[in-house]
Amino acid sequence: MADMIHGQMLNSPEDAYRAQAAATVAAMVRDEAAEPMILADTAASDRTVSSNAYRELIVTDLRPELANITVPTEVVYVAFDFPGMTPEMTDGIYSMSFATLPGVELTRIDEAAHFVFLDQPEAFNRELDVFLAE
Repeated sequence: MADMIHGQMLNSPEDAYRAQAAATVAAMVRDEAAEPMILADTAASDRTVSSNAYRELIVTDLRPELANITVPTEVVYVAFDFPGMTPEMTDGIYSMSFATLPGVELTRIDEAAHFVFLDQPEAFNRELDVFLAE
């Protein structure tokens, strides 16, 4: 699957690549005013580097390394927006995924998509301020 997505990202005609990027961005941010900024960043990015990075993201599992982290860690996340997926199911996935990270704090911020800091800046900044104050 990673190789298929990588190949599509690298080899799609430019207009198809941009259309897919726009659809992806639309699903990743609820604040429509932020979409042009994200799309501009996408357009300015090196397509080969972006494709390679996305492939590596898919195939790299760093969970075995989490136990080696010794600094305070907070993971801010959003509920997955998939049919049949509840916020509680997302909480369970994050709890299992970070179970080996000592002392991790998991914080779900609702009403946001992937770019939580754009969709819910007040909630995100509040969590960040609390974490940094500790």
